[in-house]
Amino acid sequence: QSFVLTTAIQLANLYATIANGGTIYRPYVVKRVENNNGQVLQEFNPEIVNKVQISQKTLELVRQGLWGVVNNERGTAYSQRLPGIDFAGKTGSAQVVHIAEEKLFKKYACESMKFKERQNALFVGYAPTRDPAISVAVIAEHACHGASGAAPIVRQTIKSYLEKYNPTLYGAKAKAKVRPEPTTEDLEDSFAIEERVDLPAQGSE
Repeated sequence: QSFVLTTAIQLANLYATIANGGTIYRPYVVKRVENNNGQVLQEFNPEIVNKVQISQKTLELVRQGLWGVVNNERGTAYSQRLPGIDFAGKTGSAQVVHIAEEKLFKKYACESMKFKERQNALFVGYAPTRDPAISVAVIAEHACHGASGAAPIVRQTIKSYLEKYNPTLYGAKAKAKVRPEPTTEDLEDSFAIEERVDLPAQGSE
């Protein structure tokens, strides 16, 4: 929006950093290079570039807020929660043209606008919240609302990824169970996880 030029992969990397406890990895889009015979010519691995200095208390508050967006009934993406898969995230929207305030906050105002004037929809999320393995960012042009225009794509991506790579816990035969909203004490325990080097490699844009 305007002079904010953040890319989807930067947003995904930011949320991966929040999820893993503050370690920033260099993002990459190619895992390996092979020749016609399948011989690996070059391989890329996660590379740590920095570590965010942030208190555990502050980090827990941010994570709890992101969890609430999806799992609290007053959260903007509550309709996108997944039975049996605990994930966190944030909705967003960005204006592409100037919109008068009285029109901007009118119900269904966006949908009534010309397509090219509609707001861009954003959603960024990660999962599972207690043992993060994937971070996903979606920017949907002129889709109006993050919850309805971008979050469903993130939701399906997370669901498909976890069902494929961890079918024991998240496959069709796994028992679906919605976890209760965690307390601050729960978060303090659940987020005291070891640093993961596979999160950026497995994450999606």
